[in-house]
Amino acid sequence: MRRTVVSEFVTLDGVAEEPGKWSFPFWNGEIGKFKFDELVRATLSY
Repeated sequence: MRRTVVSEFVTLDGVAEEPGKWSFPFWNGEIGKFKFDELVRATLSY
């Protein structure tokens, strides 16, 4: 059986629509590394 791994961008007040308007202006190298590491962990856990 396979696992499903979900990662999503959500604001503290629960907004998940239009991430380009509220999350990408705050994107930086630290967040990029975190998301990349998260992706690697998810793909290696199979």
